[in-house]
Amino acid sequence: MFTSVGLHDPCPCGGLKTFKNCCLPALERPDFDPNHELDQLEALAFAVMPAVLAHRLERAELLCFEIKHRWPHLIEWRGCYAILYEGRGDMKRAAKHWRLAADFARTHPGFEGLDIERFAARAEQLDPSPDGGAP
Repeated sequence: MFTSVGLHDPCPCGGLKTFKNCCLPALERPDFDPNHELDQLEALAFAVMPAVLAHRLERAELLCFEIKHRWPHLIEWRGCYAILYEGRGDMKRAAKHWRLAADFARTHPGFEGLDIERFAARAEQLDPSPDGGAP
């Protein structure tokens, strides 16, 4: 379960960098354009973690819902729901969404093996499965 994150803590997104060097810069991007579709997606996705950390789980869930329904064909909603369920302490559901993210990354171009491994490893960490994390 998430409590708080400092600048030099590991990034809560599961990346290998500190929060300061991973997700924080995107949250402070000066060229953000609220009329650009992908900037809207990024703003919503990056708002999930702070909502979870602030224990505003209903707000985080609304953000996840909007992301999933506006961009069902993208990976972001899977990771956002995983973060939400981790914040709720529901590790089985969080693991399910990390596995969905890994499956998506395996079947869509533009993802590196590291992304797939990171998503699958997080799922396995939260909910070890006898079949090695297969969906």
